[in-house]
Amino acid sequence: MKEKLLAAKRAGVQCVVLPEGNRQDVVDMAPKLRRGLRFVFVRTMDEVLAVALVPQGNLLALSPAGRGPEVKVATLPAPTQWR
Repeated sequence: MKEKLLAAKRAGVQCVVLPEGNRQDVVDMAPKLRRGLRFVFVRTMDEVLAVALVPQGNLLALSPAGRGPEVKVATLPAPTQWR
């Protein structure tokens, strides 16, 4: 995963969508590697699509009452409570 994140940074990617199961791998990475990247951890393909198909500034607007499944967006270190 480290090589993929380095390639994403070189390509100018700012938001990375990863499976929830990879959260600990990201937490264990050096802060320098994570810096400048926003991580979105998902469990289902519906969550992936909800993140991938919204305008860039609207990631935090997703909610059960809104336009799709609730997606938890985190910039590491992860907050203790989701908004």
